[in-house]
Amino acid sequence: MSEVPSDDVLRYRCNICGEPNEVPRQDFDREKPSCSKCGSSVRLRALALLIAEELAGAPLALPDLPVLKALEGIGMSDPDHLAAALDPKFRYVNTFYHKPPLFDILNPPPHSGYDFVISSEVLEHVPDPAAPAFRNLAGILKDDGVLLLTTPYSLADRHAEHFPQIRDFAVVELNGGWVLVHRKADGTIETRQDLVFHGGDGATLEMRVFTENELRRLLADAGFTHVRIAGENRPEFGIYQTDPWSLPIAARKKAPQPSPVYRELAGYYGETRQKLNNAQRDLAVLKEEYRHHVAWAEEKVRQLEDDLRQRAAWAQQVEADSEQQIAQSRAELETVRRALDTQEAEVEARTHWALGLQKDLEEANAVQQRTDAAFWVRLGRRLGLVGR
Repeated sequence: MSEVPSDDVLRYRCNICGEPNEVPRQDFDREKPSCSKCGSSVRLRALALLIAEELAGAPLALPDLPVLKALEGIGMSDPDHLAAALDPKFRYVNTFYHKPPLFDILNPPPHSGYDFVISSEVLEHVPDPAAPAFRNLAGILKDDGVLLLTTPYSLADRHAEHFPQIRDFAVVELNGGWVLVHRKADGTIETRQDLVFHGGDGATLEMRVFTENELRRLLADAGFTHVRIAGENRPEFGIYQTDPWSLPIAARKKAPQPSPVYRELAGYYGETRQKLNNAQRDLAVLKEEYRHHVAWAEEKVRQLEDDLRQRAAWAQQVEADSEQQIAQSRAELETVRRALDTQEAEVEARTHWALGLQKDLEEANAVQQRTDAAFWVRLGRRLGLVGR
């Protein structure tokens, strides 16, 4: 096991949904959802990696797996996002204990054999004894099939069985709490309140906590001869196993016979698929950039059109104002012209009057001169009767 890197941010691609992620280091935990799209945890991504390695022979993300519809398998209440990633790749059905499609590991329907069975966080909820569930899992698998499981387990010497040999029981809510009521072998009724649930109060009751040795024993007794506990780290998928317990397990009844050629082809397919994914992502980025550029250009065109409309409206207003001012100036000019004509007529009339007055004055002077020259006037002057 290795510690989570000390970088402030962990960058990886989820191997279940394919989403790129950046997770603050302090928020990273094996059981805590850490994918921004599907909400997968380290435990679930580690199980998905084990599925890819066991069924496709290569450490690929589930979206990058080749389609292998020849392989048939079931899931036992798998999370929705894991089931959605497996469905297009395999002949796979996700089953449930409480709703269709129904599957009870203690009473499995007859089947000729599955290539794989996924049991994630189920076996710790099976009533004691758990051995029949392991035998039934081996029974519904082909000889070369594989059981892929996760279940809480410790490294202690002995496992903790919470309710040994429990048979007839029910979990009921009482006064705001949960109580286990069960009938013992001697017929007496016993109640228990020291209950542990997975998925919240009143959900699935925890029956036990396995140990690694007990799991290996149960698997061996059921006929599984080859057991692999997957504790590898895959930073590119956000898989850091910081604890050496409760790791994903692959169990087979016979040794796997992986073909080197198939493994190589699967690797090439995964690489090609990854390149295609990268190309599609780059294309999506280019399309988004193109969309932004088009939107930017359209906005600029709209702004220019608005500016042109405003400028045209301004020019029209200036033209209207100019025409109004010209018309007003013309009217004022006409008024001035008429006033000038009137003044000119008055000046001409006054000129004529002045000329007439000058003529009258000249005529008076001429009369005066003739008078002065008259005889009687001269005589009168001599006699002193007319002033000089």
